[in-house]
Amino acid sequence: MNVSLQRTLMACVLAVALALVAALVAAEGASAAPPQPINYSDTAEGYCTFPVLFEQTGKVQVHRELPGGEILVTGHRPITLTNLDEPENQLIDRGGGFAGRITTLENGDALVVATGHNFLFGPGEGIFMTVGRAG
Repeated sequence: MNVSLQRTLMACVLAVALALVAALVAAEGASAAPPQPINYSDTAEGYCTFPVLFEQTGKVQVHRELPGGEILVTGHRPITLTNLDEPENQLIDRGGGFAGRITTLENGDALVVATGHNFLFGPGEGIFMTVGRAG
């Protein structure tokens, strides 16, 4: 995979991860909360030659009390990807376990390190599944 594609994919992962975490942190307040149910669905367009329905359910826990202002997110969220042009073509990832650590850098950028099962969305490049550590 070339460097440009890797950067594009990581930028997409950052955007999705930060949006999810921001929503959860805003909803939960300042302290760590017990796992919360998640039921999210959206149509992803521009990643493949067809629209993809992205659905995830499960539980997510946001931990905020880490040194240096880091945020740790853990959970289990089975994910289903469906080709909306041909709905019989579907990918279901029941593994779904993940952990993500988000660190705000001095320049304001965010460093995201994710482990477990995650999907990377690269505009015009496709949708890729990672298993293990990505960051």
